[in-house]
Amino acid sequence: MKKIIISILVIGVVVGYSLLVRRDYQNNQLKFTAPKSKNTKNQSSQVIVHHKTYLKLQNGKFIGQSSNAYWGNVQVEAVVQANRLSGLNILSYPNSHPASVYINQQVLPILKKEAIQKQSSKVQIISGATFTSEAFIQSLASALRKAN
Repeated sequence: MKKIIISILVIGVVVGYSLLVRRDYQNNQLKFTAPKSKNTKNQSSQVIVHHKTYLKLQNGKFIGQSSNAYWGNVQVEAVVQANRLSGLNILSYPNSHPASVYINQQVLPILKKEAIQKQSSKVQIISGATFTSEAFIQSLASALRKAN
């Protein structure tokens, strides 16, 4: 009987703790809302970097910080032409394990394409490549800050 009571107590503590952590995580998440603009002429040259809108970027190549992706680092170079994000070069990515190479060869082209389409570092995190996605976002955001 003691074992059943202790088991129920332990399960209750674990469930309570997980609910508390989940609530705190949800409350601390940043909410992203795209800026509203009545002037449609300038919308094509706006780039959003972590909730901040830059109206013009300097032309050139800008290297972002190297960001930890658990199995290695991701570093991105942003190419800006005509004051718009026109290309991205991946300077480094985790490649010490065959699984990392396979995952990153699938994921990085998707992240690059989405960032250029959105003109933003605010891209979707890809399931199964969370660490790579987050490191990509951090590196691209730092490169775009340099371009401003």
